[in-house]
Amino acid sequence: MNLDNETAEKLIKALNGFSKSMNEFNNTHPDGLRLDPETFDIINSLNYNLKNFNQENE
Repeated sequence: MNLDNETAEKLIKALNGFSKSMNEFNNTHPDGLRLDPETFDIINSLNYNLKNFNQENE
């Protein structure tokens, strides 16, 4: 996918914000929500991938 700089910067900012929100939620609610293991794994994987993407594009 090719993005112009402005769009890429907006995407990075949005993804950083989402990842920070996930971290804040996890820190505030360390016991989290009661999710089935598959749903938890999907959300955890999404957050992990966002963190990696964000670190590579900072």
